[in-house]
Amino acid sequence: MEVQSESRYINRDKITSNPIKMDSSMAVPMPSTMKRFRDSTTESNALHLPQKIKLSNQSKILDQDILLLYNSQQSEINCLIEQHTENLRTAIENQRMKQKRMLEFVIHESMVKKLKQKDEEIEDLGKLQLMLQERVKTLIMENQIWREMAMTNETAVNTLRIELEKVMQVSEIHQLHHRNGCEDAEDAESSCRSNCHVEVEEEVAGKWMCKQCGVNRSEVLLLPCRHLCLCTICGSSIFNCPLCCSAVNASVQVNFC
Repeated sequence: MEVQSESRYINRDKITSNPIKMDSSMAVPMPSTMKRFRDSTTESNALHLPQKIKLSNQSKILDQDILLLYNSQQSEINCLIEQHTENLRTAIENQRMKQKRMLEFVIHESMVKKLKQKDEEIEDLGKLQLMLQERVKTLIMENQIWREMAMTNETAVNTLRIELEKVMQVSEIHQLHHRNGCEDAEDAESSCRSNCHVEVEEEVAGKWMCKQCGVNRSEVLLLPCRHLCLCTICGSSIFNCPLCCSAVNASVQVNFC
């Protein structure tokens, strides 16, 4: 409305300041009402000029207030943005630290679990190693025992071979003298020799009889004493040697041809 008033005043000024120029010959006398209107218009413009200045000053003050308010609001908005940015950065940092701690915890738990499994495997391997060492010791002892038994059996076989050769020699002598002992016209020397061999035969026969029953021939070799002193019947039920009374661990049957 102020703009419209100013434009109206300006138009009026233009109207009053630009009078109609007429020729002197055609001059028309101006009525008194026109003069009064022009005077009132001039007075009105003079009255409104301070108001215009006042309004202009008020407008400038209002513009300054609006500018200050805008700057204040802009500053508050910037502060809010900075605060929100700082809060967001802090939240992101806290979340990152939380995830980092969680990841470290998971890695630590995984490492502890793997180390525990490795310790259990090492413990199991240690137990297995001890078992294998004990097994090796047992095998070494068994090997030594078998070696000693083999040596004992070899010695027993050699002893049996020697005794068997002696028995075979005695048997050959017995057969030879048995054929010669049937002749009645034998001289005294032959008779004496025959009697001597008969005694030897009886002695040998008594030596090779079973020392338990005294009936059957000794055919069982006792170990570890290596005494050939039992028959097959008594050898299955005797646990101690009848000659040396030592414990019998094993026995070997000897077949005489």
